[in-house]
Amino acid sequence: MFEPGVILNQTYQIIGKIGAGGGADVYRARHLRLKKDVAIKRIKSDIVYKVDIRAEADILKQLRHQYLPQVFDFIESGDDIYTVMDYIEGKSFSELLSYGLPLPEDQVTRWGIELCEAVKYLHGHKPSILHGDIKPSNVMLTMDEHICLIDFNISLLGAGADNAASGFSPGFSAPEISGRDWLESASSFCVTKTGSLNVKSITGEPLVLSQKSRIDRRSDVYSIGATLYCMVFGHGVRYTNEGKPDFEHNGFKVRRGLEYAIAKAMNPDHAQRFQSVQEMLHVLQNVKKFDADYRRRRALRGISIITAAAIVIGGTLLTVNTVRGIRQQKETGYQQAIQEMYASCENGDIEQAEKIFETIESAGKNRVETIAAEAVLNYFKENYDECIDKVNLAMIQAKREENEEYTGLLYFIKGESLFMEEKYSEAAGEFENAKPYITDNPEYFRDYAIALARTGESEALREANDILQEADERGIDSASEALVRAEIETSAKDYKNAKDDYEDALNLATDTAILERIYLGYAKMYENMLEDGDEESVDDIIDVLERAKVSVPLEKSSAIREQLGKAYSLKAEIADDDDAGEYALKAVDEFQSLIDGGYTRFYLYYNIAILYQQAGMYEEAANELDLMRENFPEDYRIPMQKAFLLVEVENTKDIDDRKYSEFVKAYEEAKELYEKRDKVSGESDSRMQMLEGLYHDLEDGHWLD
Repeated sequence: MFEPGVILNQTYQIIGKIGAGGGADVYRARHLRLKKDVAIKRIKSDIVYKVDIRAEADILKQLRHQYLPQVFDFIESGDDIYTVMDYIEGKSFSELLSYGLPLPEDQVTRWGIELCEAVKYLHGHKPSILHGDIKPSNVMLTMDEHICLIDFNISLLGAGADNAASGFSPGFSAPEISGRDWLESASSFCVTKTGSLNVKSITGEPLVLSQKSRIDRRSDVYSIGATLYCMVFGHGVRYTNEGKPDFEHNGFKVRRGLEYAIAKAMNPDHAQRFQSVQEMLHVLQNVKKFDADYRRRRALRGISIITAAAIVIGGTLLTVNTVRGIRQQKETGYQQAIQEMYASCENGDIEQAEKIFETIESAGKNRVETIAAEAVLNYFKENYDECIDKVNLAMIQAKREENEEYTGLLYFIKGESLFMEEKYSEAAGEFENAKPYITDNPEYFRDYAIALARTGESEALREANDILQEADERGIDSASEALVRAEIETSAKDYKNAKDDYEDALNLATDTAILERIYLGYAKMYENMLEDGDEESVDDIIDVLERAKVSVPLEKSSAIREQLGKAYSLKAEIADDDDAGEYALKAVDEFQSLIDGGYTRFYLYYNIAILYQQAGMYEEAANELDLMRENFPEDYRIPMQKAFLLVEVENTKDIDDRKYSEFVKAYEEAKELYEKRDKVSGESDSRMQMLEGLYHDLEDGHWLD
């Protein structure tokens, strides 16, 4: 322990100890040469042996963020290790909360946004940095009323899924770290000036708790939620019997959006939390959209749109045909279930959305709201044809109920589904149908303009510019405006300006969904250049999508992973032999990640098999095809590809060792299944015709004798 007045490294004069935690004692000191105060962290001995301190300090020095202190010196003195960083003038939130008074909701929301931005920066760093100890005492309110997140745990730098937390702060650490057994013995909680919570047992004794547990990014998300809970209520977290934060017994209610953000962040089941801090940031940035009062006001004007999976879909509390005579209480529950389902869709929790839909369906099976909700659910499940079918059915029901409020929403959903199927002219037609019903939603005009631009028609491009003007008049955000300009320029083959606008859009985007849209549009621009003969554009496609993969949370980037897999596949086809296998396996990884995430589509398995074959991994390719045969027994393409694979395998052998009997079996099976299909569809497959020619060539050469 340093005494005041001690000079460290002939540079820093200790003023006094100001805190402890996160693996370090913290002192305020004076930089004698620069005449400025700094904070010096003395790394505790039980942390030093766990990490490469020099390497970790170098990582800390790289950090540059407005809501984080800057580390600018590193000192080794004997057996002691120190880091020197900015001294933050201000008060910690634990000091502000020690008076037991709540802080204004609007300010808590703003500080929550800043806190999420800081943690997002740490999580996105290479290597990733987990804070591990977010709590009011580690969040400073600076003199200019912004936050500064201090004291991140040096033992969690570069943390992975197996990282262990060395301790926890009761009331702020996630259940997977702290457990919740202590709740049964705890009777009171209060925020202190020096720590997180002072937790006392029923007997009045303090509860001292520490254990080693697993930690990941969702653990930091939980701690952010708990910190905001304390800010907004002015006291430590109160829990329900289920271990969830209690919002009912605090003397007052907070706005719905802020409650939703905190409650989801603090879900005791980490799988049900925000899966990244970016998701929580999005909700806080759009907190008014989640407020019940805001939803009702929007409902009176017709429809509202939520953003998810890169496309905007209707998703707030919608108006109801009150002539049904449903009791208000039941009606409120029904409408609440609808908005909760939409929120689950937006946050990528499709399983939860499906469960909520069961409640919606049981409460109003044939109502237009229910059918529309099912259409939206299918949209987010990427079942676009089924979504369109449900929209058409809802249209019929809306006419029966004389429910015009839903008409614009339904046209919009149908347009978005057609857009995702790349039927841009049809999508633009549905957006045009929706126009009379939608007057105040700039995101609608954004998507309408992009659909027009992607048709590539001169008249449509002029109309897209007109629609962009309307979007601007209705308050379209800057990122979306730049995206639309880039899409129009791409269709006009003005690639230089399009690149500039895509980069501008990326710099302006603050929302995950629009960010994904921008990256996908940017990649498509390079696809257009590739089609125009610029073969080097495939590398640009990969570069853009690899950037996207880093920027967009994995759970919300299925479209990005799919396009990246296709780009790797294309690169594997044109690359030199030395690189082709590498890119083929990269593509396999992307497609397999989609399958692991629940996207069990035929083409994903099929592409994996072909890619294994391209990489010369014949056994893996055969195994993949055999697995597909179990899942898709009537599809001729599986034995067809197996036949091509078997020929390639035999052709690698010496002539005297080649045998084509297994090829013949696969060919005959493919031919039989193909003929069955062909009678029904009337379509032909050129690859099947190639296989037929290959069979006859082998037959004519007497290889099949």
